[in-house]
Amino acid sequence: MRFTAKGREDFPAAGDWVAISPYDTGLSIIHAILPRLSTIKRQAVSSSGEVQIIATNIDFAFLVQAVDRDFNVNRQERYLTICHASKVQPVIVLTKTDLIDSTRLAEIIQSIKARIKETPISGREQRDAERL
Repeated sequence: MRFTAKGREDFPAAGDWVAISPYDTGLSIIHAILPRLSTIKRQAVSSSGEVQIIATNIDFAFLVQAVDRDFNVNRQERYLTICHASKVQPVIVLTKTDLIDSTRLAEIIQSIKARIKETPISGREQRDAERL
């Protein structure tokens, strides 16, 4: 694999299923990477045009964001774009909901739902805020 790889994507990444040959020395050789069901990747920092694989074969991504200070719907949309491009099911998780009042939490949830459709939202007090 090392000699036939054309780029970073041809090497194993976190989450890959691989075919190996184990040896008595405790070492193994990877012969093949099985087909990937999903791939989270980004543009590599140092190389132009090259892709860096973050993880593969991911089913769900939990997008965790605190609601007390630095909440940003635009950031959520960027993460959702990565998830959808990677064929990964996103779940939005709101934390620190106990540090804001239920009215503010309801506003945040409404702002998410207005811009982001069909993505589950989880948070400790989310059900109470949705009733308001």
